[in-house]
Amino acid sequence: MNKLFYSLKKKEFALLWQSAVLSAVVWGLALGLFLSFVPAIAETSGYSRPAYLEELESYRYSVEQYKILQERQKREEILKEALIQHEIKSGETLSEIADFYGINVQELAYWNNISNLHFIRAGQVLDIVTVKGSLHHVAKEDTLECIARDYDVEPAVVAEFNLLDERKLSEGQKLVIPGGISPLEKGVVPVTLLASRGERRLPKDISSAPLFEWPLNGTITSYFGMRKGLFHFGLDIAAPSGELIRAAADGVVVFNGIQSGYGRLLIIDHGGGWSTLYAHNSKNLVSKGGRVSAGQTIARVGATGNATGPHVHLEIIFGSRKLDPLLFLP
Repeated sequence: MNKLFYSLKKKEFALLWQSAVLSAVVWGLALGLFLSFVPAIAETSGYSRPAYLEELESYRYSVEQYKILQERQKREEILKEALIQHEIKSGETLSEIADFYGINVQELAYWNNISNLHFIRAGQVLDIVTVKGSLHHVAKEDTLECIARDYDVEPAVVAEFNLLDERKLSEGQKLVIPGGISPLEKGVVPVTLLASRGERRLPKDISSAPLFEWPLNGTITSYFGMRKGLFHFGLDIAAPSGELIRAAADGVVVFNGIQSGYGRLLIIDHGGGWSTLYAHNSKNLVSKGGRVSAGQTIARVGATGNATGPHVHLEIIFGSRKLDPLLFLP
């Protein structure tokens, strides 16, 4: 009986001892972990973190940075493939180019601010979006939220796809809008289609000219030529008051002011004897002597001077000769 009692007590003592040892180990590990995450306490207690923990954290940080870099490079490659360019070759048509890339010709015209689908020029470079979505050219007043709303997408989608740092935008920047429904598809921005003008014949003494662009989308209300017994030396393009006017080509602003009949006026020198004139503006947005790029915002549509309604009067001038703008616009 005594032997049995002694045996039971021995087993009970062994279990208690094992439990005490296990508790000590657990509390020791807990204390070590606590001290490792609270450096100040670790220092006062005389505890120092093992070197392997420092090395492990450094390795983990390096791996995370490498993954971030790899992910950014992957996204940069995706963005690069999403927006490509096509240089128009002699004889190509806009519809042929659209068919080649499997896109809608109206969308192609919208992405490249082309108002006349029938007239394009060899050497022009077109932006092509290869993903389902659209392309947006950032205007001065644009915000990421407004752009996203116009295309029915989330701002975060646009920012992430275009790798926008702090969501900052710059005027003239091109943004691919993945999954975006363009204003054109919603019927908000109709592309103006002009009646075919037939073969354009440039004056014999003119062998080359800048690649001019349309200054805005609108409706032509008055052409170059005779009008009510007088000669009209430009092209009138009607648009809502305040609409943005863009430079037709690269150049330098040589006049910014008001002239009788023209109202508020801008003239841009494109070099080689070429210049363009933009009249009846409500406000000029560039200064004399300033250099501008093709497509850059330069003024707002108005009705200053002799104008019956808001429009821009555009003239293309070579030397001292005023030429029909439709000979040179795409």
